[in-house]
Amino acid sequence: MLARVFICGLSTFMFLTTAESAVKCPNPISANDLLKCIQENHPEVISVDKINEVSAKLAAQGKAWKNPVISFESLGGSNLGSSVFDSELRLSQTIEFSGQRSARSKRGKALGEVFKADGLGKIEEITLLGVRSLFRLSQLKEEMLKVEESISRFKFIKNQYQSRPRLSPEQEATLGIIQMAISEFEFRLNQANTERNEILTELIAISKLTKLEIESNLPKLIKKWPELQNSSGDLKSALILKSKAEVDLTKSELDVAKSEAWPEFTIDLIAQNKIDGSLQYQMFGAGISLPLPLFQVNQGEKSLKAVEFSKAQNVHQANIKKQEALLENLANTYKTSVNNLNNTPSDDSIEKKHKSAEKLFSQGMISGPLIVETHKQIIEYTQIRNQEELKAIEALWTLYILKGTFLEQKI
Repeated sequence: MLARVFICGLSTFMFLTTAESAVKCPNPISANDLLKCIQENHPEVISVDKINEVSAKLAAQGKAWKNPVISFESLGGSNLGSSVFDSELRLSQTIEFSGQRSARSKRGKALGEVFKADGLGKIEEITLLGVRSLFRLSQLKEEMLKVEESISRFKFIKNQYQSRPRLSPEQEATLGIIQMAISEFEFRLNQANTERNEILTELIAISKLTKLEIESNLPKLIKKWPELQNSSGDLKSALILKSKAEVDLTKSELDVAKSEAWPEFTIDLIAQNKIDGSLQYQMFGAGISLPLPLFQVNQGEKSLKAVEFSKAQNVHQANIKKQEALLENLANTYKTSVNNLNNTPSDDSIEKKHKSAEKLFSQGMISGPLIVETHKQIIEYTQIRNQEELKAIEALWTLYILKGTFLEQKI
């Protein structure tokens, strides 16, 4: 429990230190620069270098000897009219044996690994948020362009109808449909713009970048999807690393509890100065004290730590099974989504059909409601395709996280 309180307190301190020291990323020129800014400047993220530094210090702290104790005593008085004065200087050093310092060293190292896993987990979370947000902004840019194009086209058609001196009943109905379509598409545009502004507001706060810097370096929509490497192998996500560190931590705490069942002994170096009337002399010596483990052998603490160690092992194995299943599910999701995306019509073919429909409309060969329906299908298809793209992107980057390679990947 004390170890976990220590980790929480240390994380809070590091959070405050990192939040104060975050700096603005200089001149991003690519989507990868944007992602790096998000990873490094988020107020809850501690840099990898700082995590490693703290982890090393925690491990070193566990190896340290206990501090020596220095004490001084002075007594004075009189004896049969003579002044009497005694003083003693004592230097004491506690010596641990039966593996106490080794057990503490292992505990310090395990505390460092738990802290490192906590920091890595936050970077994982922020990376996934950043990747999804950046790609979603690229998608919204495309969606808004298409919606604006449709609105412009609808308004052109509406003006054509309204410029006529008289309209037939069919044309009146078509004009009404066009006006409703304009309103509907303006709603769509407003919704997309609202979502865009919400994402930008969050990214600006996280990355300390400007709106222009973000929108100028968005990732391109993926045309060629990466091939998945072998999905089997070691899992290196923060969850697995933390649960493994928790196993090491509880094992080290059990070792500490076992070692504390044996006594520590204290070595004293002693210097005394004595004055009795006209006599003065000094004495030097050493002492040792050793408690006898007759009544207290720390049995309760050892039993508690043994239970916690067993629990940590079970949790770690459960986490491995859970993430192995997740790894397989995400690989299947990614492959299915990519296969669907590769089998959908290309933007060029959709644009070609769109222009063909516009040409037929201008020739009077198809009705206004049909051209409205064509635009609706293009927008809805684009939105559904973008949802499938985001699903594939999230699956891919979660796989990177599970395998521990996400920091090496390019967006």
